[in-house]
Amino acid sequence: MICLSLTGDTLASWSEELERNRPWVSLVEFRVDLLRPAERNPEQLRRWWRGIAPPLPVVLTIRRSRDGGHWEGDEAQRAFLLEALVDALHPDYVEIDLDRRGAATWDALAMRVRAAGGTVLRSHCEPRETPESPSRIMARLAAEPREIPRLVVRMHSLDDLGAFLAAADEFSLRMPGRRALWIGMGDAGLLTRVFPARLGSSWTYGVDGERVRASCQEPVRKLHEVYRGGEAQRDWHLFAVLGNPVAHSRSPEYHNSRFLADRRRAIYIPLRVSDFSRFPALAEQLNLRGASVTVPHKESALKLASPGNDAALLRRVGAANTLLRGADGTWRAENTDIPGFLDPLEERMTSLEGVRTAVIGAGGTARSVVAALRERTSELHIFNRTVARAAGILEEMELPPSRAYSLADLESWQGAPFDLVVQTTSVGMQEDDPVPGYSFRGTETVYDIIYTPPETPLLARARAAGCRTINGQAMFERQAELQYSLFTGLIDVLEASR
Repeated sequence: MICLSLTGDTLASWSEELERNRPWVSLVEFRVDLLRPAERNPEQLRRWWRGIAPPLPVVLTIRRSRDGGHWEGDEAQRAFLLEALVDALHPDYVEIDLDRRGAATWDALAMRVRAAGGTVLRSHCEPRETPESPSRIMARLAAEPREIPRLVVRMHSLDDLGAFLAAADEFSLRMPGRRALWIGMGDAGLLTRVFPARLGSSWTYGVDGERVRASCQEPVRKLHEVYRGGEAQRDWHLFAVLGNPVAHSRSPEYHNSRFLADRRRAIYIPLRVSDFSRFPALAEQLNLRGASVTVPHKESALKLASPGNDAALLRRVGAANTLLRGADGTWRAENTDIPGFLDPLEERMTSLEGVRTAVIGAGGTARSVVAALRERTSELHIFNRTVARAAGILEEMELPPSRAYSLADLESWQGAPFDLVVQTTSVGMQEDDPVPGYSFRGTETVYDIIYTPPETPLLARARAAGCRTINGQAMFERQAELQYSLFTGLIDVLEASR
């Protein structure tokens, strides 16, 4: 289920949020702490809610500032307002903090909630870090069987996510069927918010798409349409895109839309991976079936796995953009970047014979580009911040390492002009230009593998100079199509063996 958190500061804005998002949500959270004080009157709220038809189940929340909320009063005032709102609204769920248990006023409030037919969400928030033992905290939260425990933590790494998943798995084994909410904040906690079923969460929270204020907030429409938040189940096949950064990736939209159209029980999520060595353990913990791999992990991906269909080509490239995990847990690597890169280029350039090429960058994608062009173009040069790295790629591809240069060398290039310039670094995502001093002649074809933004500063300069330009969208779509075929092929094999 998806819960819409109403985050406006007036009831009028709440009405607008509800109207825009009602088709995608199953319940709604009243964030009363975010309302202006004049808008918090219980009777006014009751009359407003009675005018909403048909009503949805309500989560009532007045969150303290130390827990990420905006309540500016003291605890006595907060308890008094919650009690009045419970009497006026009869909410289905009321959030009460773990550290309030045992306090007479708050215990009386919990009894009042139950007497009115509601359920207490016993909540604890760690806004700065993931605690050493999430299991112990959740055990305390779940001490009262009539309540729903809710644990929110800040995550900074895959290790944090792994510890949280382990706690959720242990909880499911110890208390099968017990409702709970497991929420991770920050980029590392995204899985907990877009795939709540994996942790056994009863629902996930989202906000109106026009009111996303923080990295831990997901638009409810995206939760519904991209991640199938009201449908996805724990046993669905899980795939991911691995990278750092990864928030820009369109792969979740592409693959999840294909899974939906083909009625596949599968979901695809972004995983921000800063340290690739931590990934294999998490993948096993998640039972991850496959992954798209982006910067800066394509070379590490190949080292993890056995080369797939074209082992010789993969070894020469030294990079993989696709990982597949078989039923026995072994990894297979593939590279769909090469055909993904070539197809759009060959549509724009009728022939690559005799073409002189400048490749900018020396990462995993550059390796794929060089492998794709080495036998198709007459002369290929690599320009990179680290010349030795560029020379290493050329040498491994059995090309002259003397054609490796610095970025500054390209900006002051005095040699024969280039026909094709291929930009493979991620700097365009930061709307930067890797070679701002390079002067285009207007006859080049300029290919930037970045697709967000659609036109990088480099492409904008090239277009203004009269060059033909290609952005990364066509490459993305072609390589993603090939990846999707690999993913669904794996799903078919796994399901046939069940």
